[in-house]
Amino acid sequence: MSYKSIHEQFVSGLNGTTLSEVSVQTAFGAASIFLRDTSFLLFGVHSSKIDCWFQLALDFTLLVVPVLLAQTVLSDVSTQLLIALCVCSLLTIPACIKQFYKNVNNSNQLSATSLLSTEMGMVRPFITNTRSFVLIATAIAILAVDFKIFPRRLAKTETFGSGLMDIGVGLFVFTNAIVSPEARGRHTHISCFVNKCVAIIQSLKASLPLLILGLARMLAVKGANYQEHITEYGVHWNFFITLAVTKVLSTILFVIVDPMWSGPLSVVLAVFYQYWLSTCGLSQYIQLGLDGRGGRSGLIDANREGIYSCVGYLAIYLAGVLTGRFLFKKRTKLCDWLWFFVTLTTISTILWCLLSYCVTAVQPISRRMANTTYVMWIVALGIFLVCTFLLEDLIITGLKSIVQFQRSDKEQKQQGLLAAVTFNGLLYFLLANIFTGVINMTVSTIYASPTTAFGIIVIYMFVLSAIVMTLFRRNISTKCW
Repeated sequence: MSYKSIHEQFVSGLNGTTLSEVSVQTAFGAASIFLRDTSFLLFGVHSSKIDCWFQLALDFTLLVVPVLLAQTVLSDVSTQLLIALCVCSLLTIPACIKQFYKNVNNSNQLSATSLLSTEMGMVRPFITNTRSFVLIATAIAILAVDFKIFPRRLAKTETFGSGLMDIGVGLFVFTNAIVSPEARGRHTHISCFVNKCVAIIQSLKASLPLLILGLARMLAVKGANYQEHITEYGVHWNFFITLAVTKVLSTILFVIVDPMWSGPLSVVLAVFYQYWLSTCGLSQYIQLGLDGRGGRSGLIDANREGIYSCVGYLAIYLAGVLTGRFLFKKRTKLCDWLWFFVTLTTISTILWCLLSYCVTAVQPISRRMANTTYVMWIVALGIFLVCTFLLEDLIITGLKSIVQFQRSDKEQKQQGLLAAVTFNGLLYFLLANIFTGVINMTVSTIYASPTTAFGIIVIYMFVLSAIVMTLFRRNISTKCW
């Protein structure tokens, strides 16, 4: 067998892991940020006053390395590592408060009522943190999966199951939807037919860079005879094409229907698609093709996973828009955001309960088809992710009020690695794909030792981080989504 065939077998035919392990992995982002923020509070550090490269080193060590460890060499003890991060953060809280009251008069201490009335401001870092963590975790996984230090149970599943890498594209769509113009209330209803056509054409133009990236990736993979997992999207389809199609389809929907109906639309679309999968034979077709043996004759048949899964991703996008519409309602006080956190947590809990029922009664989770259970999983996980970062934000805001931590004017705008990653999110992911390809073509990844593999991934992630940090500091944006 050729190395390409061996590598393709290495990442194929997998069944995933438990939903709880994936949830633990996604909680590392908020836990890492919590440790960094409490450490900054303990030492009275203002992020805006830290040197750019020193802050990059700090953020990389405290935010990226724990996620990297959890996905690779410490994956078997990821729960214990998560608990350790949280305990370390919690232990710094009494120290922060004690240090403050040693140096400051006690007469200024806050009551519970005044604490709940703390002004949080209109700009909340938890949104940026959520989106950045999805990109960082995805960037780590797409390279780490090619090494043996990445557990096979966390890799993408073949047809049914829940692996860590199955959530990447779904969460990318969801987290971009929550900050879309429709979610922010910036969408204007169009009544004129001509203007509707203009809006769709503009959406096509905006999605053109994504289509070009998708085509370029396909040509590069075919031209370099690079290993590929065909059952992921199909022969020619890929992540970038899915993003472009989802964006255009959502624009078409929103020129017809007001975004306020995005929630019901998401449910109707997911239910209709599942009916199509379960009752009309679409599920069997996606798995076995027209010939019933997994063959791929013709363009549609060759890319059936990518084409039909767009319906599921559109449902995820619509659910993300609804979440964003609730997220961007005006709230200024700590108590308002605390109530929102309770509401969001309740919704997430309900979705998790519905998911456990649907997995057994409807169909197991399938990223390959983006079926209703997958849509429900991604939405539940996306809301859970937002909740974890919001909780971290609420605790840190409360602590800053207690210790009267004075923020500088520059800190109103987020600094550091997380803001830099979000600022050029698509470029970050594109570079991650390019670097992954280059490394795979120069290193026999599946034969690399654990030490070599870990070292390569660390260097790769640091270079990625340094590039986006440099662009962010120079205010250079490459957004096209």
